[in-house]
Amino acid sequence: MMGRKAIQNSLGNMLIIKLNDAIANIDKGKTKTAINSMNAFIGKVTDLKSGGKVTAADAKVLIDAANAIIAKLQSTKSDLAESSPVDGEQTNLSDSITESKLGIIYPNPTTEGITINYEVATDELNGGMISIQVYDLSGRLISNLVNRNHEPGCYSVSWGGSYENGGGPVPRGIYYIRFTAGSVKEVKQIMLVR
Repeated sequence: MMGRKAIQNSLGNMLIIKLNDAIANIDKGKTKTAINSMNAFIGKVTDLKSGGKVTAADAKVLIDAANAIIAKLQSTKSDLAESSPVDGEQTNLSDSITESKLGIIYPNPTTEGITINYEVATDELNGGMISIQVYDLSGRLISNLVNRNHEPGCYSVSWGGSYENGGGPVPRGIYYIRFTAGSVKEVKQIMLVR
């Protein structure tokens, strides 16, 4: 049961959307993508806790539940890999990605935060190193969301509309999401309307 500080409806709806994404991917047999959706859920809960919008106790309950689901998905994925060949959709998922790129960013405009989808291709030029950053209109770095190597596949990351390292919420306005994968560089605009 959640503590006295209830999650705002809009934030609760955003968390539900993330869980529904994971469920939809499980239904499609996309276990790895479902795990990524659950990790995005955990990231959002962590952001909400850092921003004081969710109590530490409530965040722990949500994160523990999400980690339990991830553990179950990982064991299911291992069982599938050991007992039978992976179905064609999963096998060809990373093969069908021909270029690393930003995907859908939603909701945009947003009042609280966004989910950034992106794809990583098998490509000698980019080597799997991915960087995703948020900048304001003046070009000032607001947050480093991703800066690490990735296996080929589809991923998502959340940004809660806050400055990096718990610096509090950013003001409403236009922001830019910068995606870098080797020689691939892409920028998309988002709008935060608080």
